[in-house]
Amino acid sequence: MDNLSDTLKKLKITAVDRTEDSLEGCLDCLLQALAQNNMETSEKIQASGILQLFASLLTPQSSFKAKVANIIAEVAKNEFMRIPCVDAGLISPLVQLLNSKDQEVLLQTGRALGNICYDSHEGRSAVDQAGGAQIVIDHLRSLCSITDPANEKLLTVFCGMLMNYSNENGKQN
Repeated sequence: MDNLSDTLKKLKITAVDRTEDSLEGCLDCLLQALAQNNMETSEKIQASGILQLFASLLTPQSSFKAKVANIIAEVAKNEFMRIPCVDAGLISPLVQLLNSKDQEVLLQTGRALGNICYDSHEGRSAVDQAGGAQIVIDHLRSLCSITDPANEKLLTVFCGMLMNYSNENGKQN
């Protein structure tokens, strides 16, 4: 995990400099660390203050938006990371990515928003204020009219995102 600390430091620098190769390497390293130990890696990401940088990497022009959305989806699997994702200002840029035509961007963005909404009143509220649910509903309408097996995973993710968005579970965080 020392390598992870180095990666987080390097990511802070490369995110500002926009060094493409270094940035992609750092993002790949984070995804690998999340796959090995999601909770511990998420804690380190939160402690490093790196979440705020992710918002700047979620722009439509960014070539890393799908990877960054994937990282956010992975960290938001942990309940303790959902409010920090909202506080880091990630909801609005994620919702903007729902306007993408790139299937992988849509898939990872749907996962990220769905995980942030899961058992999180703050997450659901932020997605609601950003208009995310309506965009997903519009996507579902168009996806349902096209019977393409390639759309099945996206349909599943968007339905799951809306389920997490609409499910209060009777508790307010």
